[in-house]
Amino acid sequence: MIVNNIIAGNGDVNNSTVGGVSLYSLAANNVFEFNTVAANAAAGTNSDGVDCTSPLVARNNIIVGSAGGTHVRGNCNYVNTLFGPDNGVAGTGNMTVSDLATFMFAADFHIGAGSVAAGKADSTGLAEATLVDIDGDARTPNGSTVDVGADEIP
Repeated sequence: MIVNNIIAGNGDVNNSTVGGVSLYSLAANNVFEFNTVAANAAAGTNSDGVDCTSPLVARNNIIVGSAGGTHVRGNCNYVNTLFGPDNGVAGTGNMTVSDLATFMFAADFHIGAGSVAAGKADSTGLAEATLVDIDGDARTPNGSTVDVGADEIP
C-alpha cells in the first residue's frame, strides 16, 4: 500500500529511467492512492512520474511533471487522478490541467482553497490508511468533498 506520499524532486534528465516512482505488484489488492507525484525528472521518453510494470489501479492521485514530459507509462488504470501540465490519461474522473498554479499553491506541494484538486476524489470504499492525509487531516469516506493527492484541504 502506497498512500499519502509526496514523491518529488527525484531523477535526472540525463540519466534516469524513472523520475518519480516505479510500481510493480502481483497482488490484486495493492493500493496506490492519495499521492502527489511532482517535479521529478527522467531522460528522454522515460516516465518523470509513475511507471507501472504490472496492472494496478491508481486512484485519487496528482501526477505532474514538466511540459511535454512523459508523466506516466505502463499498465496502471488511473481513476480520479489529476495530471498536468499536459499528457493526461483517459479514465474515469481523470483531469488534465494546463495551469499548475490552479491546484498547487505551496512549494511543499500542498493544495489550497480554490484548487481544482478539491473535492475531485472518489471517496467510496476507502482503505483505513486513507482516512487521513499526509498531515493527519481527516478525509470523509463516502463524502463529496474529498481532495485528490496527498493533501486534504482542512
